[in-house]
Amino acid sequence: MGMNGELTYRFDPVDNGTRVIQEQILKPRGFFKLFSPLIAAAFSRMAAKRLVVIKGIMESDNLILICVPVRA
Repeated sequence: MGMNGELTYRFDPVDNGTRVIQEQILKPRGFFKLFSPLIAAAFSRMAAKRLVVIKGIMESDNLILICVPVRA
């Protein structure tokens, strides 16, 4: 029971800035499958808020970029 998921960000250069694309894949199991539409809506709202924060960070004059290797 529970939920697995995957969250991916892609940063693409565009004229005068950067496009941030966030892909979120949720895989509810067991009991959580019943609530998939509600969970998806809640995660979408959280994603929108998270993108606003990322935008603020990217546009900050004090941006520090930290690269972390991803394990496959």
